[in-house]
Amino acid sequence: MKSNIEKVYSKLPQKKHNLGKHKFSAKDMKENASAIGEYRDKIVKELSNIFNANSMLKELIDEANENIDYLENDMLDYAVKSEELGIDYENQDDYKFARSEKNSLQSFVEDAEYLYDAIENFG
Repeated sequence: MKSNIEKVYSKLPQKKHNLGKHKFSAKDMKENASAIGEYRDKIVKELSNIFNANSMLKELIDEANENIDYLENDMLDYAVKSEELGIDYENQDDYKFARSEKNSLQSFVEDAEYLYDAIENFG
């Protein structure tokens, strides 16, 4: 004679589970976790390279600004001496070239300073 539990259980649909098809491997999980750690290490290394490069960028920016100052002084001296001689310095090819190069470098340095500040503030 069956108990009430056995009667109820026997009326439930019987599903067969094929557990052999499911693979579970702690080894795979560990390898994936190790790979994630390697990415973290690579990212840290690249960030370190970026911050080192940013330090070199700052030095170059400072040198460029010094050279801009020197060129501005040269241009001022040229302008003063040209005026003393009655020469229109602004239309002289050398002066135009110097002004163009100075303006170009100043613009470039401003962009570099913006990038430098962004990286510096990130860290």
